[in-house]
Order: sequence, then structure tokens, then C-alpha cells
Amino acid sequence: MRKTTLAIFLAFTLSAIPSVGQSVREFKEVCDSLSVLAKERTSVEVQLGLKKVSINGSKLDFRFSETLGDLPFRKEDIDWFRTQLGNLFPEKYAAYGVGRIYSNGIDLNELAMPALTYAGYPAESRFRRADPRGTSDPLIEYRGSKYFNKGLSGRYIALWQSHGRYYEGKFERWEWQRALNFMTVEDMYTQSYVLPFLIPMLENAGAYVMTPRERDTQVYECVVDNDPAFEGERTGLLRRSGAYTETGHWKTAGVGFADAKQVYVRNDNPFEMGTVRIAQCSESAEGDATIKWAPDVPERGSYALYISYMSLPNSTVSAHYTVHHLGGDSELIVNQQMGGGTWIYAGTYEFDEECYITLNNGTPEGRSFVKNSVVTADAIRIGGGMGKIARGQEEWSDEEYTLSGMPAFAEGALYSMQWAGIDTTITRRWDTDYTCDYATRGQWVGRMAGGSPVNPDSTGMGIPIDLSFAFHTDAGVTPGDSIVGTLSIYTLMCDGSRQLPNGEDRMQAREYCDYLQSQIVEDLRSCYNPEWSRRQLWDRSYSESRTTSVPAALLELLSHQNFADMKYGLDPSFRFAVSRAVYKGMLKFLSNRYGCPYTVQPLPVQSFAAVLGSSKNVRLSWKARPDTLELTADPKGYILYTRVDD
Repeated sequence: MRKTTLAIFLAFTLSAIPSVGQSVREFKEVCDSLSVLAKERTSVEVQLGLKKVSINGSKLDFRFSETLGDLPFRKEDIDWFRTQLGNLFPEKYAAYGVGRIYSNGIDLNELAMPALTYAGYPAESRFRRADPRGTSDPLIEYRGSKYFNKGLSGRYIALWQSHGRYYEGKFERWEWQRALNFMTVEDMYTQSYVLPFLIPMLENAGAYVMTPRERDTQVYECVVDNDPAFEGERTGLLRRSGAYTETGHWKTAGVGFADAKQVYVRNDNPFEMGTVRIAQCSESAEGDATIKWAPDVPERGSYALYISYMSLPNSTVSAHYTVHHLGGDSELIVNQQMGGGTWIYAGTYEFDEECYITLNNGTPEGRSFVKNSVVTADAIRIGGGMGKIARGQEEWSDEEYTLSGMPAFAEGALYSMQWAGIDTTITRRWDTDYTCDYATRGQWVGRMAGGSPVNPDSTGMGIPIDLSFAFHTDAGVTPGDSIVGTLSIYTLMCDGSRQLPNGEDRMQAREYCDYLQSQIVEDLRSCYNPEWSRRQLWDRSYSESRTTSVPAALLELLSHQNFADMKYGLDPSFRFAVSRAVYKGMLKFLSNRYGCPYTVQPLPVQSFAAVLGSSKNVRLSWKARPDTLELTADPKGYILYTRVDD
């Protein structure tokens, strides 16, 4: 009697519960409708996929595919989504409520990010950490420069512009990584944003910017070092040398740089071919030991300056360099406890054959003398120059290897890394230059940050990089005259972990990518096209966003293959606006991350005029350029620079 009653009761109970195995198929129309509604609300087009529906008491839990996370959720969007999902339930599930929602295994609530701010104050962020500014001496202090506490002073940003010329071993030739399309190649097109606009904007706001690709478009290059350089006549575009002199007591500190070869092949590392010099620091400002580098400048012009040295436990944080250039004398205070063993960018200057750089062992004014501290010195170089890394087959002789024949800035990052002393544990991790070029950029960031608070357990240069950024424009084509638009990519998991090396949540990269994408799209819709397309916010496993050891973003701004996009992309003012949006996205994200207020730098002035008056006076006038997009971009004053010579 009991068995019969129990069987009848169980049959009745099971028949009242919908078949979970059929639930996914039954919710297909729900997913289709939600996809349409989501596009109407966010403008982002996705095709939602449902993996599993399960009953959890009186509610249904939903496990969507990763495409749900491609939407830019705010907290109110999640509330909206839950409401829409519940309203669309099939009739047989009408008695159930909406339970937990997952996107690729991640609770949907975790994907909600704060909206862009405009008032100069950070949004609430669950990724907030203590602001590292002021906890250590900066890598480089430019004496006399402004410090922007509401800008990017004290921030370190690593970035690069897409791809570059590389050696294709299969065909034994140098070629572009991306194909030419209507006279445009991505390897060079992204340079037109990053070099003239984005990097200067970040640096004008106070940031220290590092690039694995050569940043200087100057085709001449000079390298001056304490070690003998390769022999032979220096003509044409072949890099020059110069005069190295020292006074006082210097001695050899160990292995360092030497420009020992005209062409570097295979795994040659110029930072293992020479020596470094060292001297004890002096308590006086002038010091009692100096070094002078006088480059043999072939042609007057603008040159990036790079310095190199060795970092030791007792290295000074106040190495005093002076750059004697055509604009005057610029003093640099360099923290040699970080950045040793590679090229460190130290500014761009106007040089001719009379210019030179000096370093002394003194304690600069305003800095404290540290007993037993030392200053080290290696080579300096100016200019980007031509490619000097040759490639060929491993069995070939050095003479059979070929150069790209291109300026160094046109080549991929791999070759600049080799010239900068990055060893084969990074530069030769894969078999081909193609893979080694793009896949090692994130590893390079980790090496630069290794040993710093952001990457404490790795060996490296000790530079506390705040974030990294990869700029791309390879996004396909669309039919008709529609815009492909802007895609943003981050990577949540690396080696099975959601943690960055310092223990922070990698989810903050979503907030970073969301801010970049939101800022770009909103600015372009306001100024260029109200229908500029916002694409997805991807969590995908790209090496450039996965391996950097810091919050990282990979941007696909637009499609350089697509006519509708390039109608705007060829306009320099558009490139300026995009670069400014990227800068603002970084500024506001770091404001959130560190809980500090921000101010957007004002736009360049307009209507500048110089009117000659009586008594040899000149009246200068200009007008502020209002920024209708940013409340804080209001100039409070101006810096007037004068120039002597022509």
C-alpha cells in the first residue's frame, strides 16, 4: 500500500516540474528577443547563447555563454536584464522567478562596471587600491617640469601600436605582418595615432610612457659608449658614434652594453658585449667624477635620447644627468634602482654637432646624500635610426643575413627588444619571428615590471607599470556603407588564475577596457558620427592582454579595410580625438583604481597671434578652446615658451 502511494506521489511531483533537459531549447526565442532588446539598450550587437537552465527552488538559474559578458553592463543594466528575462519566460515557466545568471561561469553581477565620470572625481570601484605615487622616487624627474597631481604624473604606461615589419623565414624575406589594403597597412597606420598624438598627450599629462617598438621616427642614430664600437666608415644612414670622456674615479662595474657589431644576428645581445662604469656618489652637488657623451650628430634635428646604466642594490635614486641641447640645458634626476640593463627613454631634444650629455656623481640640490650609494653609467643613444637586426637561416653565415632596410620604428617590437637587451627567454620563446613579435610584448611588460610592487616575484627592471595598451585597427569589413566600429578586449584568466602577480583581481581589466571603449564611442558619436558602432567588450585569450602582469587592454579601434571607417580614419582631427579619448579613458580608470580626483588637460589654444608694436615689442594673444565634452578641461593658466635661434 505504501509503495503504491509513494509511486503515485512521485509521478505527480515529477510531472509538475518542467523537463530541465529541454529547457535550453525552450528558451531559444527568449535569447533571440533578449539579443534584440540588449542592442536597443546598449547599441552592442550580440547573439546570446544559453548553455544550461536549472531549477533552484522557486527560481531558474541561467548559464549563458561568454557572449552575455560582451555587453557593457552597469548595475541598472543587470536589473533591467533580469526583468526582461523574467517577462519573456515561456508560459510553462511563468510560476518561476529569475535566479542567478552566469556568463561563461561568471556571476553576472561581477560584470557590472561603473559608468564614465565627468566631474573630476572617481567612481566607486571594487578594485580600489592604495595610490603608489609618493612611495618611491620616480624613474625620471625632469627638473623644472610641472607635476600634475590630478593628471598622470607618477604613472607608468606601457603601450604599442599594432604590428610591424618582420622576417618571414618561410619565404626568406622581410614583409609586413598585416596585408596592404588600399594603400594602408595596419603596421604603419596605427603609428599615425600613437606617435604624434597619444604618446605626447600622456606625457604632457605627466605619464612616463614605455614602448617595445621604437618610438622615434628619426632615421639617423648615434650611439656613444665607454667600450669600443665596431670599426669602419660611418656614412649615409649607418648609425654614428661619438666621443666618450670621463673625469674622476670610475671603474668597471660588470657586463654592459657595447655597439660591437654593425649588424646583429641570431641571438646577439649588445647588452652582453661590453662593460658598465661605476663611481661612489659624492655628498656635494657638483661631485668629483663626471662622464660626457658627445654624439657625432650627422644632421641637426629632433632626436629621442636614451640612456643606459646598471641597477644595483645600492644604486643611487638621484643620478644627475644634464642634456645640453639647442633649447638650453635640461636636468634629469634618474632613479637607477630601476630600469638598469636596457634603453631608458629620457626625452626628445633638438641636437646638432655641438650638443652633448653629462652625468656626475654628485647629490642634486633637494635630494639627500645616501652613504655608500653608487652611480653607474653605460651607453647613450640618440635617434631611432635604421633597423640593425638581421635575419636569415640559422645555417647561414653572418654575411648572408639580411636587414629590413626600413627605419627602426617601422619594424616589429621583437627587433627593438633585441637591440634593448631583452634576452632570449623572451625574444625567442617561439619558432617564428611572426609569433615572437606579437606574443612577447606582454612578456616584455612583465620584464619591465619585474621586481616592482606590481610584479614582485619576477626578475626584471623594477618599473611599477600601471597599465598596458595595445592599439589595433584590424576589424574586417561590412557590406554597404556601415561602420565596423570599436571593439575592446581584455583577458580574465591567465594560467588558470584570475589574479595578477600582485594578487589583484584581473577583472579590473574589464573596467579599464570598458572605460576606454565608452570614452572613444561617446566622443566619436558626439563629434563625428552619432551612429558610430560600439562593438563587444570581449573577454578573450589574446597574449597582448593576457601576459602583461598588469591591467591590460587591446583595442580594435576601427577597420582600416572598411571604407566607411576610413572616411574618418584618414582625418588627422579624428585621430586626435581618438587619441584624446584613449588618454581620458586611462586617466579616469586610474582615478577609479587609486581613488584620486582627476583633471583632463585642456585642448590646444586657438587664434594665436603675434602683432609687432612700437619699441620693438610684440603683443601675443590667443583664445582658449572650449571642451564641450569634459567639465574639467578648463585652462587656469598658460605656460609661454620662447625660442632662441632662427
